[in-house]
Amino acid sequence: EVAMQYAGDGAQPMIFEISVGQVDRGASLSWVSQYADEEEILFPPLSNLEVTGDPKMEVVDGIVATVIPIRINANTRCLTLDELKSRSKT
Repeated sequence: EVAMQYAGDGAQPMIFEISVGQVDRGASLSWVSQYADEEEILFPPLSNLEVTGDPKMEVVDGIVATVIPIRINANTRCLTLDELKSRSKT
């Protein structure tokens, strides 16, 4: 319902229904957010989104939206900046 409030008027809104696992969870930014009641999450660099199902139509408060189920995949194998710098020195 909160996502629908941000959808606005006009074109048909699209909402991503995001699922995350323990490894791909990300870091909560609520403590530094202007909107502390919202659950803002920061994902690691090179994370990607994977569509996990077919889009579905949902009606919330009289607004029809396309809901797309996705999953976050964090790249846990990427090198840190320090690791990249140390490799380039050799």
